[in-house]
Amino acid sequence: MNLKMIVTDLDRTLLRSDHTISEYTFEILTRYRKHGIKVVFATARPKNRVDELDIADLADVIILNNGSAVYHDEISETKFGIDAHTVKDIVHQLKSEFHDMRMWVVYSDRAYKNCDVSDYWAGTSYDGFDNLPDIPADKICLRAGKEIFQTIREHLPETLYAQLIRDPLIFIANKLATKWNATCLLAKELQINNSEIVCFGDDFNDLEMLKNCGIGVAVSNALNEVKAVSDYVCGTNDEDGVAKWLDENVL
Repeated sequence: MNLKMIVTDLDRTLLRSDHTISEYTFEILTRYRKHGIKVVFATARPKNRVDELDIADLADVIILNNGSAVYHDEISETKFGIDAHTVKDIVHQLKSEFHDMRMWVVYSDRAYKNCDVSDYWAGTSYDGFDNLPDIPADKICLRAGKEIFQTIREHLPETLYAQLIRDPLIFIANKLATKWNATCLLAKELQINNSEIVCFGDDFNDLEMLKNCGIGVAVSNALNEVKAVSDYVCGTNDEDGVAKWLDENVL
């Protein structure tokens, strides 16, 4: 296969259930980088939640917050955020309509919250939304699921979208802040065709990139909707599915 870029989701895809990777996976990714193939992590995690995994050195580039920011050459840059005025409007609207809505707003180095976010955030956090900064936010996260997903979507301006994750979790982001859009921009910068990219994933936010890249591969533990649009299905995240597929099919 004439592949020049590997793009993989982290949680439930590359990472095992205990949020680690095996020595085998480490060796496979290192080998591919030595052959000049770019390795990209595409995750909904913010930078500080990637840092705690201690695997950042395995990737050439990390797409963060589902595509709103990119980490490269030790610089984390917000590319497609939600402007400050819109953030405040949405938070006010959600608080008014859903009085017990648990949510948090993510910026590059901090989060503002009204609930426990320790499962999702490892950096500085502040209680409440009275002092939201006048800078673009990476995303707005809601502890909610399918029951209100459509309602949330209908409340958003055309510049934003809502993404359902299976935790259950909904996040709101700039329409340009997707894993696939960030991948396309990166590929263009590196002069790599989309047909030369293989992507791995498991969840709703991986659908677009698995459907549109050169080769889309879902792990066996992926949602059925994700497997349906993929070209291949590999082993589970606990079986080194990503690494084994690469080992057997590429080099």
